[in-house]
Amino acid sequence: MSLNKENQQRLLDLAKSSIQHGLQTGRPLKINLADFPAELTEHRATFVTLQKHHQLRGCIGILEAVRPLAEDIAENA
Repeated sequence: MSLNKENQQRLLDLAKSSIQHGLQTGRPLKINLADFPAELTEHRATFVTLQKHHQLRGCIGILEAVRPLAEDIAENA
């Protein structure tokens, strides 16, 4: 699957928002899939990797596609 630049940025922004939300509430950001294009609501497996100053700070994900791409990013971030 190849995403266009707009959808790549949208997922990056989603991950950042979910991390901020998680730090404030202790829970992942809940999203409305209707707010995302169909391409980002297909079931896909994801990994979210965090780096700070080019050093790995964390990585989490799953190898099996069990939920929509945008939701998986929000949950893993």
